Amino acid sequence: EINRALRRMHPEIMAEIISGVASTGGTAVRDGGSDLLTINGEFTVSVVLARCHEMPAGALRWRIRLDTGLVPDITIAIRMDEANEVPLDYYLLPSIDMTLPHLRLGR
Repeated sequence: EINRALRRMHPEIMAEIISGVASTGGTAVRDGGSDLLTINGEFTVSVVLARCHEMPAGALRWRIRLDTGLVPDITIAIRMDEANEVPLDYYLLPSIDMTLPHLRLGR
């Protein structure tokens, strides 16, 4: 159920990013096939929502799956809060620095 809710949330977050880029004078164009954003015609961005998981000992973890097939220039990883309802924070991950297909974040 949580994954379905996150999938429903994704288009809204994409729209917020596009609007935010436009409000600063830039352009963000979404590719309908790949779901990548092209920012100012210069670089591509992938947006990934990272679901929060509580470990048995109570620690929180987020697994970020990088889409290595699309090879975006930057991945915006959005960590969700403990209830997986709203974004907690955002990470900008340049593809040049990402050497593994999975990234785990903890708090």
